[in-house]
Amino acid sequence: MSQAALIGLVRRHPIWRHASDAAVRRLIAVAHDRTFRAGEHILSAGQDAQALHLLVDGAARVFYPESKRRAETTVKLFGAPAAFGDAESILQAKWAECVEALTPARVLIVPARAYFRLIASEPSVCFRQYWDVARRFGVAIQTERAANFASSNDRVIAVLVAYANRFGRAVDGGVLIDHPLTQDTLAQQTGAKRRTVVRTLTELYKKKLLVRQGRQYVVPSVERLVGFALLPVADMAFVSADEPWALEG
Repeated sequence: MSQAALIGLVRRHPIWRHASDAAVRRLIAVAHDRTFRAGEHILSAGQDAQALHLLVDGAARVFYPESKRRAETTVKLFGAPAAFGDAESILQAKWAECVEALTPARVLIVPARAYFRLIASEPSVCFRQYWDVARRFGVAIQTERAANFASSNDRVIAVLVAYANRFGRAVDGGVLIDHPLTQDTLAQQTGAKRRTVVRTLTELYKKKLLVRQGRQYVVPSVERLVGFALLPVADMAFVSADEPWALEG
């Protein structure tokens, strides 16, 4: 890809939209432009955290992998444009979670030290990065609470809502989740047993909060589905803010 095309790609990302030309060129000079297949890990828990990731195309899932003490738990879904990897990189720690591509994805991977030096010289980028981190932290707080205190039913609902918000397509009768999502997938991503997922889905079908359409799910009303959960359901589908509300108007 030409440098001009890469500059355009970076400028489409809300965090870097108003950066100086010099800063964007410096970013491109140190970034690794990577593409990932659906199902491929973009990063894995336990690896050294040494880079910031700018998702510029596609979608990805963040999850805590299965361990002896806990089942796999989905944390959030990222859709382009999005950024991740800064928290552990700041701590010079290891990744605490895995990120896998849900669709073919394109990511600009930037060494952490170079990235932080760049944003320190760009007030606009620094503020937007802060805004993005704060929003992700807020989602993480809600998701962590749900993972620790919510029932299996609520966790299944949370994942359905996230996929509806990330991959939803308006159809007659509601929102069709236009992405492969099976009972086994729901069980894996929520840390629930398959029979628990089947029981939850059956209840949602009976209450007309979810409809099966071939191999896909239709959510007649996302608001009603959210309201059926016992605890507040965090919207785990995340995209970097196009314009921070503090700057609107």
